[in-house]
Amino acid sequence: MVKLDGSVDVDATVLPSFGELSGQQWLMPCTAAPNPNLCDCNDVTHKVTVGGRPDVTYTVRVRIRGIMERGTYTGGMAQGSWYVGGMTTSTFLTVAELRVAQPAQSYFLNNVNGMGLSVLDYEATLSITGGAEVTLFMSALDARESANGTMTIPGVMTMPSPYLGQFAQIDVLEVTAP
Repeated sequence: MVKLDGSVDVDATVLPSFGELSGQQWLMPCTAAPNPNLCDCNDVTHKVTVGGRPDVTYTVRVRIRGIMERGTYTGGMAQGSWYVGGMTTSTFLTVAELRVAQPAQSYFLNNVNGMGLSVLDYEATLSITGGAEVTLFMSALDARESANGTMTIPGVMTMPSPYLGQFAQIDVLEVTAP
């Protein structure tokens, strides 16, 4: 941005990479061996604080890749596998949520059809204010999940591989400011 005196405001022209968020994973491991396709699991929560200016709300384009069972949601807006706002309607499926503190919004990763495991690979857009906390949350509402132990996603590294449980990864592709 050019100021009235003709100088350039460098801080306004530099966009954050949101590298703190890029590459983060939702990992919900099986806590007991599958029997035969289900396993016990625990909720997982991981928090990240992003960079950027606290007076700027950025538009962030991300890629979501993973393997998980579907979630069912209501009260928001479906955008393919990405669901903006709302809440879960299930008592036993997996909830995979990205919660942004500012502007406050929930995004759900696994708005997919069918039973069993699905491969996720899509792009989505969200808004994040600089310095906001982002929470990655995953829960099998009945403490049991469909067990993956054979499928992998190219470019997504999990330990172990293949991952025994459900997982997803977020990668930041582009950040823009108003």
